[in-house]
Amino acid sequence: MSYQLTSGALQTIINGENIENPILQILSSKKIPSSAGAERYRLLLSDGQLSYSSVMLATQLNSMMEDGSLDNMSVIKVNKYLCNIIQNDKKVIIVLDLSVIAKASEVGQKIGNPKSYRAGEAAPAATENNTNCVPAASKPPSVSTSNRTPLGSGPVVNNKPPGLPTTPVGGGRIHAIAGLSLYQNRLFRFSLLFQAYYVSRATLKMANKKFSSVKNDFEMTFNSDTVIELCTENTNLPTITYDFRPLKDLDQIEPNTIIDVIGVVTDVADITTVVGRQSNKEFSKRDLQLADQSGMSVRFTIWGGDAENFQDNKNPVVAVKGAKVSEWGGRTLSLLSSGQMILNPDIREAHFLRGWYDRDGCNMEFNTFQGDSAGVRGGNEWKTLEQVKTEKLGASKPDYFTSKATVIFIKKGSCMYMACPNENCNKKLIDQGDNQYRCEKCNQEFPNFKWRLILSTSIADHTGSQWITCFQECAESILGVSSDALGNLKDMDEFAFDQVFQEASFKSYIFNLRAKFETYNDESRLKTICVSATPVDWKTYGQRLIKEINNFGTGE
Repeated sequence: MSYQLTSGALQTIINGENIENPILQILSSKKIPSSAGAERYRLLLSDGQLSYSSVMLATQLNSMMEDGSLDNMSVIKVNKYLCNIIQNDKKVIIVLDLSVIAKASEVGQKIGNPKSYRAGEAAPAATENNTNCVPAASKPPSVSTSNRTPLGSGPVVNNKPPGLPTTPVGGGRIHAIAGLSLYQNRLFRFSLLFQAYYVSRATLKMANKKFSSVKNDFEMTFNSDTVIELCTENTNLPTITYDFRPLKDLDQIEPNTIIDVIGVVTDVADITTVVGRQSNKEFSKRDLQLADQSGMSVRFTIWGGDAENFQDNKNPVVAVKGAKVSEWGGRTLSLLSSGQMILNPDIREAHFLRGWYDRDGCNMEFNTFQGDSAGVRGGNEWKTLEQVKTEKLGASKPDYFTSKATVIFIKKGSCMYMACPNENCNKKLIDQGDNQYRCEKCNQEFPNFKWRLILSTSIADHTGSQWITCFQECAESILGVSSDALGNLKDMDEFAFDQVFQEASFKSYIFNLRAKFETYNDESRLKTICVSATPVDWKTYGQRLIKEINNFGTGE
């Protein structure tokens, strides 16, 4: 008996369109071990025209592989699936439910002559090899076009006037945000804080918590066919929930972590302007000093409109959701664009803090984290590059110091590598071929990776020069681009890639550096690591120089 596959089904799914119950063939399968729990199976599927290898079997279907219900060359009907977008817009199909049409022993061979999918290539025309008859009960399905906005038209927003009844788009089941998971259909609904909307045809993927101000497991991407509809029904909107961290704990928190904090504003700096590295546009910033009952104070930077509109009204209490922890010989905080700052909020913690400060805190001297004042005055001692060598810093233990220096040269060779996509792992991946990458540390294979930077950079001041090593955050700060953006340029535009390094040269920074002598083949060498690199605030740096000049006359 011959079997007909749903020609063009894989291309349709990859394009983000819905197709009901496609008939496909399993060409091969591979077990993928997981350190997180259940093993996963990766499939190579064919629709007779194309074959696609970025397909995962949902773990609840593992038993079908293990008991022999599914095998290579078997024909299946996919009853439910997801198509998720991962790094670099690559699509991964997750099969959630299926039925076996015919086992391999009945099929006996590969159906048709499928070509491996390549992004951007058109699917080959159907051939006689994949248009054979199929039993009537297995009639090939058609593509569902109901309730679909044409691709490329952008998200559709439906604002119905208040008072009119609202029906969720498509009339489907409504899901609470807390109930969302990757194993749900592409159509779902959720409510946004402060205003309720129905949203359908969005894509869920695992959240990158490095860039998230909420403690979510998943994040949502709006696609070209996403529909957004205002909910005008009476809805009990939740209040903002915080997970405040005491300021004294900041030095125990990893840099780049997103946290919630609350504190009293003890000092407000003048507003300044900086120029964005990538946009080349000027925007505003302002530094606040926050303190709490733990006796600690920390610099907190706000940007744009928040900086311009901030009113210093007698030590307000500030609650922050979405503050990024940064390292500058200590700790600082910065408000994310996705974060929120509320002055004197009507919450218990704010009232308690207000009473404490008015009673006791206003008379206290607060401890500060090293390096949390204006980016040029670190807890580490200022040194010239020549002093580092003559004083043999790092000879017996790592020494931290601060220098103003200029980037002279950056090595492009081996400046980045493909790293494990797991959040807490940056191990270099082994390219397995067939778009699979293995992490020995996590004992996993992945269809994707993340770019990590490691720059070997020569810097110089008026006394000499020094090679330093800059890792991810410092490297992005110096280059002015993200590692992912640079990786794309490396693969697609060699001229633009080279231009990034040229434009990054001969710029000055306040460097916070770590020096340590290390021995290689019985030879001791000074290894210097960049902890942070901050563009010079010339006004503040000039004030520091004036103070040093004045100190020469006093002998300090």
